[in-house]
Amino acid sequence: MSNECASSSVVADEQAISLIVDGVSLSVPKGATILDAAEKAGSHIPTLCFLKERSAISSCRICMVEVEGEDAPVPACSTVAKEGMVITTVSERLVAYRKLAMDLILSDHGLDSTNYCFSCNKNGACELQAVAREVGVQHPSFEGAGKRKPVFDSNPFISFDPNLCIRCQRCVAACNSAAGNHSLHAAKRGLRTSIEAPFGPNWKTSGCESCGNCVQSCPTGALTMKRRAEYREWEVERVLTTCPHCATGCQYNLIVKNGRIVDTEAVDGPSNHGLLCVKGRSGSFDFVHSEERLTTPLIRNSETGQLEPATWDEALDLVAAKMGALRDEFGGQALAAFACARSANEDIYMLQKMARTVFKTNNIDNCARVCHGPSVAGLAQTLGSGAMTNPITDIARNADVIMLVGNHFANRMPSEHWMIIDDNRKTACVHVKDGENYLRYLTDDEFSVLQKTESYEDEYTDMWKTFFHAISIEQRKNYVCQRNLFPIWKRKHAVEFR
Repeated sequence: MSNECASSSVVADEQAISLIVDGVSLSVPKGATILDAAEKAGSHIPTLCFLKERSAISSCRICMVEVEGEDAPVPACSTVAKEGMVITTVSERLVAYRKLAMDLILSDHGLDSTNYCFSCNKNGACELQAVAREVGVQHPSFEGAGKRKPVFDSNPFISFDPNLCIRCQRCVAACNSAAGNHSLHAAKRGLRTSIEAPFGPNWKTSGCESCGNCVQSCPTGALTMKRRAEYREWEVERVLTTCPHCATGCQYNLIVKNGRIVDTEAVDGPSNHGLLCVKGRSGSFDFVHSEERLTTPLIRNSETGQLEPATWDEALDLVAAKMGALRDEFGGQALAAFACARSANEDIYMLQKMARTVFKTNNIDNCARVCHGPSVAGLAQTLGSGAMTNPITDIARNADVIMLVGNHFANRMPSEHWMIIDDNRKTACVHVKDGENYLRYLTDDEFSVLQKTESYEDEYTDMWKTFFHAISIEQRKNYVCQRNLFPIWKRKHAVEFR
């Protein structure tokens, strides 16, 4: 069953069906799976390969249940509930079935699963470990292949150890279905199934964005963020907060060890639904403990020209004296105050109050006004509010067509972009293998002018020669290339840069 058809998401439908789960009579919407029904009935069914709303390929066979009238157990995650079903989630037969399935999984998990767990970065946070304990398997009864595979760790953030992979394909679903990157896929079949991960020496040319959504979906230590080696699950605490990078408002946990932020973890927030971009996951916390951050005020020595450490009193007195002298000599309008948009509202308020009352100036600004002032005014005029009146998911899931004007959505708000992307990889005739990311360096307007007028000089566009000559002038005039990650223009024409 395909991921789309087998998703355990409850399909919105006015019709409902009645069934019995472990003696509990209940109704569920038409299209719900047995796993959905069991959850509503209060029955816990262990799962391993299942990824909510993303994947239900039934590869692990851990979630098997009995249905009255069926000879063999069926997977709860991918079996659609039907009218009148009588389902049993716990029995001696199912216990034995789940133990056997787990035994087979563990036999091919590393060279010696019982000893390897201690050194694994995922120890204590491993779903395989937890489910194995739940179903009652401590030691594998079977021997695996025994041939160790190389670890792929050329990616600066992510490491992939195929020896620990249980081939549940949750990472494939997270990369393809959730994030829309299509950098991971399953190869071969049966016992030879393997996950083709782009974390080897050529990872830069793979299209992988290092967002880490595959890592968070992995139930074992096969895919891990490299920084996870710095901590274990029992050493950390979690602090729920909002990613500071863009206006999407992705929710995530800061992983804190001994008062230091060591990692991040996406949570199921209203705007990100368990996803994070590479900025949020790997670029939103390191600066907190950076050695390059100022720890004391600096005053430039007028004789040497060098910045030298000073006390807060010395620095504040100097600034007050200089600003006061300028105000007294030239008037308050000679001064201006600019606030950082990343500052807290309280700090920005105090800055503008100081500017008006102390500096005697109304020259106060904030970069957010330049960026968002027009959009706030437009929204207020049309909707009566300067902000969205609905969640982004309403647009992403209900709109048939979305037109973006002058916005590089993929780069600026990746999490929202993932929700509304029209996946050109499924519809394109040819894909652009843009290994060096050349397409990112041209703006829409620049490329539009170049392609229509041929007004470019070879000495400045050497890297584009292959690109321009591979595509006819007529084709260049008919399609405008966007420079964001999923350009409309790429759907029709492509060229490979080497």
